[in-house]
Amino acid sequence: MKIKTTLAVIAATTMASQAVTIFSDDFESYPTGDPADFSGTGNWTHNGAGAPANQSRIFFSAPNFGGTTLWISSEANALAGSGLDSRAITQGGDGLLANTDYIFSGAIVLETFSGLRTHDFTVDILSGSTLGSATSLIGGPQTFTARGDHDAGITGSIDDSYDDQRTTVAFNSGSLGAGDAVFMQIAFTNVNNDGGFVGIDEITIDSVPEPSSAALLGLGGLALILRRRK
Repeated sequence: MKIKTTLAVIAATTMASQAVTIFSDDFESYPTGDPADFSGTGNWTHNGAGAPANQSRIFFSAPNFGGTTLWISSEANALAGSGLDSRAITQGGDGLLANTDYIFSGAIVLETFSGLRTHDFTVDILSGSTLGSATSLIGGPQTFTARGDHDAGITGSIDDSYDDQRTTVAFNSGSLGAGDAVFMQIAFTNVNNDGGFVGIDEITIDSVPEPSSAALLGLGGLALILRRRK
């Protein structure tokens, strides 16, 4: 009985420490085409900066190794900060929790096959009752650099893979009011602009698992209890 109880608690502790995904979009459910049609999920809207979401500005296509990807014409829109705003990620429907550590992850790439070509973009994570009134959880937009798919001269570059092109941002959700939610903003700058389109794919937000030390502490406490019951 003691062994069964221990195994059950180990399983429960393991489950409790696993990451929980509160947002995920791999863009596979959208029809390919130009302009982009977000109505399939409602996860995103064009932020309104730069040219409208029309021909050669913001569109879906699937000729690449990552399946369907959202592409934004950086050459036409970068100077004005064109990009995407996410829907509200809510406490009820999505399982958002207050005062919880999360990780944003996304494959944000340049269309070319040269890893030496680049384009800067920003990511911001905000919380509030609406996007318009929300405040940043990460100190304002953080700047990153998108690169082309592969270059043999760059250490760690992997051909036909997103694994070397992941952008991650850690944040804490902080205190949340009853109607508060979390929002994402991804936008492009005119810095390091090589003129290629920029692709966005596989966007997720996951909770950070509990440290293994916490799980071990819980098991240690259980062992003490079981010894006392012998």
